Amino acid sequence: MSHIPLLVDAKWVQVHPDARIVDLRWTAKGPPSRQKYEEGHIPGAVFVDLDRDLSGSGGPGRHPFPSEEQLARVLSRLGVAADTHVVAYDEGSSSVAARLWFMLRAFGHEKVSVLDGGLRAWSEAGLPLTGEEPRIAPVSCGSGVTACHDALAIELAGLPPARLYVGSFSGWIEDPARPIATGPEPG
Repeated sequence: MSHIPLLVDAKWVQVHPDARIVDLRWTAKGPPSRQKYEEGHIPGAVFVDLDRDLSGSGGPGRHPFPSEEQLARVLSRLGVAADTHVVAYDEGSSSVAARLWFMLRAFGHEKVSVLDGGLRAWSEAGLPLTGEEPRIAPVSCGSGVTACHDALAIELAGLPPARLYVGSFSGWIEDPARPIATGPEPG
């Protein structure tokens, strides 16, 4: 059993400033989610759009899972690395926040929790909201989106975490002193 809490409360969020807080408010009707985020969100929270960021195209259903590559791009934009603890919240039902929780776990990222009671619980605790968007340094592997996919697959296979060369293959080959395997397969 994992030591990562499934649900966290507002106090937990306050004492874990390194957690990546994700605002995932969404409704089928009403004002756009981005507008709600801009009007006020938990300090340090980044905005994620269910329709654009966490849904693929082509079905089945209205919100099929995105591809691993699409999710990797979103996580990079959010500054989520393998060791980042992600906390998702929505208006309060946790139904939309649970989507990110489930997706991250399905793709092998175990350090994810849901803010119990969402933004409603945060506000009821008298905690501040902000309209300020945090500056996040994206996590990147250069041009090597595939390298991130490989690292994910390695962990999903139960192997020790992979080390990732930030420049990826395109950066590696810029230095002629670095070894590159060429020719037929050995053996």
